[in-house]
Amino acid sequence: MYGLLIESVCEFIKEKFGENSWLQIRDKSRVHEYTFVTHRMYSEKIIPRLAQAVYDVTGYSREQFMDETGVQFVKFLNKYEYDKMLRVLGRSLGDFLNGLDNLHEYLRFSYPKMKPPSFFCTDESLKGLTLHYRSRRKGYTHYVKGQLRQVAKQFYNQEVSVIIVEEKQSSKDTYYVKFRINFDNKEYTEKTRISSVMMNGHAQLRANLFFDVFPFHIVFGNDMKIRNSGFNLRPTPVSYA
Repeated sequence: MYGLLIESVCEFIKEKFGENSWLQIRDKSRVHEYTFVTHRMYSEKIIPRLAQAVYDVTGYSREQFMDETGVQFVKFLNKYEYDKMLRVLGRSLGDFLNGLDNLHEYLRFSYPKMKPPSFFCTDESLKGLTLHYRSRRKGYTHYVKGQLRQVAKQFYNQEVSVIIVEEKQSSKDTYYVKFRINFDNKEYTEKTRISSVMMNGHAQLRANLFFDVFPFHIVFGNDMKIRNSGFNLRPTPVSYA
């Protein structure tokens, strides 16, 4: 596990419970480091030990603690400007959720030893979708739940309902969770229409429809000057030199 995750948890504990409680929690969890290097690997046991120590010292339940640290992690990413990347991963919350595996693949360039979870979506409709989550880490269900709510609120200005439908150990080293995420997914109708056009193999495709389908495109003219760029590239300052 990379230090980026652990550092965000430690920062949350200090802000939530104060420095004195942090010292007690740190001692009880047998965490001896004062700081964590974001790109260095650490033991997978540190966060579970911290969660247990928080409960022992403060009485804060593990589920509530993991949920709130998930929320904190999304906010914490602003510190390293990863929020700029998250903002361009989807024009809508539905797009973002459907592209979660792509996000983790992108992060592997910066964190090559990471062991990311896997996500895929089903049953998408105007009222939300079902998100399937698989991970080798046990006990992070509420952490992911907090992250999902905060991403929706922070980047898409939406309040969402995240319901744990099913949770089980699907194999010896894999844990599976099914979430139902209820939100206003009004973009689903347009996405369905575009998919239908592509599947029907229309020979002609309007430029604006093409640009919707490929939100990360860059169009060059014959003089090699940029004529157009995708919607998801525009919020991010990019040097084309």
